[in-house]
Amino acid sequence: GNSGVFDGGGIYYYDCYSCGTITNCIITWNYADWGGGIYCSHSSPSITNCVISKGGAGGAGAGIYCYDSFPSIINCVISKCIAWKGGGIYCSRSSPSICFSDFWSNTPQNYYGCSLGIGCISTDPQFIGGGDYHLGSSSPCIDAGSNTAPAIPSTDADGNPRVVNGIVDMGAYEYQRTPTTGSLTITSTPAGANIYLDGTSTGTITPAILTGIISGTHTVTLTKADYYDWTGMVTVIAEATTEVTATLPLITGSISITSTPTGTNILLDGVDIGTVTPSTLTSITPGDHTIKLTKAGYYDWFGTITITAEATTDVTATLTLIDKISPTTTDNAPTSWQNATVTVTLTATDPTPSSGVARTYYSVNQGTWTVGTVVVISSEGTNTLSYYSVDNAGNTETTKTAIVRIDRVSPITTDNAPAGWYNSVITLIATDPISGVVQTYYTTDGSTPTINSATETTINLTTDGTYTIKYFSIDNAGNAEAVKTAVNIVMIDKTPPVITIIPANGAILLSTQTTVVGSITDISQSAYGTLTINGTSSAIDIAGDSFVATTTLCYGKNIIVVIITDKAGNISSKTVFVEVVTTKEPVLPNQTGETETADGTRIETLKNYPGTMTITINNKPKEANFAVADQNLPKGIDISQLAEAVREFKLFNEEDAIASTTTTGRFRITISYPVTVPDNKAMDLRIFWMDPSDNKWKLVGGTVDTINHTVTVEVEHLSIFRVAFYTFIASDLTNIHVYPNPFKPYDGNSDTGIPYDGSVNSGIIFDSLTEDCTLKIFNLAGELVTELSGTGKVQWNAKTKSGKEVASGVYIYLITDKVGNKKTGKFTIIR
Repeated sequence: GNSGVFDGGGIYYYDCYSCGTITNCIITWNYADWGGGIYCSHSSPSITNCVISKGGAGGAGAGIYCYDSFPSIINCVISKCIAWKGGGIYCSRSSPSICFSDFWSNTPQNYYGCSLGIGCISTDPQFIGGGDYHLGSSSPCIDAGSNTAPAIPSTDADGNPRVVNGIVDMGAYEYQRTPTTGSLTITSTPAGANIYLDGTSTGTITPAILTGIISGTHTVTLTKADYYDWTGMVTVIAEATTEVTATLPLITGSISITSTPTGTNILLDGVDIGTVTPSTLTSITPGDHTIKLTKAGYYDWFGTITITAEATTDVTATLTLIDKISPTTTDNAPTSWQNATVTVTLTATDPTPSSGVARTYYSVNQGTWTVGTVVVISSEGTNTLSYYSVDNAGNTETTKTAIVRIDRVSPITTDNAPAGWYNSVITLIATDPISGVVQTYYTTDGSTPTINSATETTINLTTDGTYTIKYFSIDNAGNAEAVKTAVNIVMIDKTPPVITIIPANGAILLSTQTTVVGSITDISQSAYGTLTINGTSSAIDIAGDSFVATTTLCYGKNIIVVIITDKAGNISSKTVFVEVVTTKEPVLPNQTGETETADGTRIETLKNYPGTMTITINNKPKEANFAVADQNLPKGIDISQLAEAVREFKLFNEEDAIASTTTTGRFRITISYPVTVPDNKAMDLRIFWMDPSDNKWKLVGGTVDTINHTVTVEVEHLSIFRVAFYTFIASDLTNIHVYPNPFKPYDGNSDTGIPYDGSVNSGIIFDSLTEDCTLKIFNLAGELVTELSGTGKVQWNAKTKSGKEVASGVYIYLITDKVGNKKTGKFTIIR
């Protein structure tokens, strides 16, 4: 059968409305997606007396597919066609004329999209079978056609008369009433034999079915390569199938086998045939065969031969005496590095029983394998010589290797001796890319080094001075380079500079402007230096062996660091600590002492000390030392207008800023405050000390001198102190004090509700309050006059919330603390 990729497996019609006649055709075993047997699109062929059978379609119309077509189908048989839809015939936009035809056993239906016309049946056509589409004697298609069909042929597909018995049959063959043909079914062993009928090739091979053979006696001949022909006489019976079964004799060949030694057992294709060499084997099937020859004391011999029909193939074999021990090969390759071409001799022996060494193979550096026993190696580097031997019995030695190392080039040595002064070791860098450096020799006094000179590649010159270095190296192959001299004279300085600084360590200075003077002692002289004051660095101008730098220090402790680097790279540093204060005064042993600044700040020692002391005052202590305390003031402490009222007091053992300080004892300190603070408010000033353990101001106390604008207090330790306004915050409302009472106002300038400002004439003072109190004032009529709030102390200016002065009379106050406790009382206002 045929197949189409998409349409029309057997016959394809397109755009042919007025052409096409299909008559006496057998259309079988054809396949396509659409129209396995016949595909009609825009066409109207005439299909008469045809058989369409066993067609297939992936889509529709396994027998016939019609699209926009009008074919004439008459006197036809369409059977056993299978499709997805319309197995026999499928029509779309088509109107075929279908008459006097047999549609039988088509899947899934005999017809789709059309209808069968007059004279159509759906009955088994009863073909003879086996691919023979002649009608059997009882077929319903006999005399079932239409004689009026257009283009009825005069003969059928066999050339027999078309109309027999008065009415034409359905199908391609007219039933002849008196059968004249039969069929042959021919099989053979082996299959694939060519079939000849009566001396003429049928063009087919076995197995096959031959139909339409005239009844009677015929000669059948079968032929196949490598087989003898088979010929037989068969009788064909009309309207019957005759079976022919034939076996073709194989054409054979022969093998003539000889061996050294003779008398070897012969195995053909693994089977012992029971004979020994020399021998000729006959009746051998043509093709490839294996031969094995065996004999005690010898290795088996194997061979593959090809046998040709009616020919003798000669086999000559030599068996090898059994020698199961491999030969042994040794070499005389040197184990150390060589500085010339190396010749290696390979010596092979074969132990008893010996078949003898056949040959020795060698390969250098995985190159081509070569037969031989003398190997010349000249390549520099590490060479790998691989070798093995084979004896006459075929025993192969395990591959062995020898390493041959050749280096003809001397090593190269360089140095890192710098120009100028140096403080590190001198390194000799020796390289040899092939065998590697075995030793480097050197001298440092300018003499020529030998193999008895100092070795190693690191020269550690421990004594300051100048040196001339000479050196050479030897590699593992014995190559020695020429003696070299370091290009630069080596000048060694491993001693760091010695630095002296003024001011000295521990100096106590009275000014932030100072000059740092330094002297330097060094063999290679100083290259550069830096001066760092309290973490800020700057370069130093060094003149010879000294330097001078003017700088600004800060009050309090200062750290001065000088770092000097000499020309050899040696680094020295000198650190001094100095204290800058506003004033200082020595305290002699067993005496008290005091010192005072221009603004009235002073300190007195009230206890005698056995040694000489230095007492100091710093009017500008570092803000970083008390900034946290200023930012976290407890309630009741106010430093408004007092930013500068901070002092630092110290007592040093001797006049040395790094010597231990005395922080305990008995001292009287006086701190000045700004003259802008009113006297009446200044009475609330107190002295506080900065507790470094928690960075908080702690109350010390103090006596206020409003004439000299100072606050004085005795303390038992020294630290940073400050002056601040202090308001007492009571723990409860028990001891509230209201004054003056009675109160006689005057024309003050205080606003309603402002905190206490120290002036008794500007309002009534409510003292000893707790934290965050609320104060309400009522007249005797119970009316709210005003409402105030505050902590510790609150002042009322005798005005209403709207700023109107209140009248003379008795008033009631109600004080409520933040937890709800209350306190009431009364006072009088007289105008």
